[in-house]
Amino acid sequence: MLASWSGIHELKTLGNIELNGMPIQLNQKPLFCGFYLNELLMRLLHKEDPHPALFELYHQSLCLLEKNNSIPVVLRLFEKKLLDELGYGLPLKKEAKTREKIQPDCFYQYEHQHGFILCEKSNAQNIFSGVDLIAMAEEKLDNDAILQTAKRLTRTAIQYLLGNKKLNSREFF
Repeated sequence: MLASWSGIHELKTLGNIELNGMPIQLNQKPLFCGFYLNELLMRLLHKEDPHPALFELYHQSLCLLEKNNSIPVVLRLFEKKLLDELGYGLPLKKEAKTREKIQPDCFYQYEHQHGFILCEKSNAQNIFSGVDLIAMAEEKLDNDAILQTAKRLTRTAIQYLLGNKKLNSREFF
């Protein structure tokens, strides 16, 4: 829908409203994923802060969900691009301390304030392989292992922004 409104503070007056194409039809799991995208936007964006590129991404993601395209890929790319748009993009190409390129045969610890720091292999939640980080940087989320890594990383980064707030839509999964 296209809508316009005017006013100051919280109280607005609706001006015009009209359909902008056919409504998107989401059912079952894609519907719950749409709730998740909505909740991310509501929780992470500031009121009245325009993000035209982000809302275009949101619309494209909903269209892909409607077509039942690879749901995990749609969600992970939305999360990654949301973080970029908000200024908290994941520095997936360079190591934080040395500024050297991420190496596929190394492991990196993710620190929110700094980025990825070279480390020893570990099973810790915030340790990621270089090969997975490179795949994420290139948006090549073409296997389950990379998708799981992407989910773990984007959730870690998003949770940092949310603080102790909980996303209710995650209860559907």
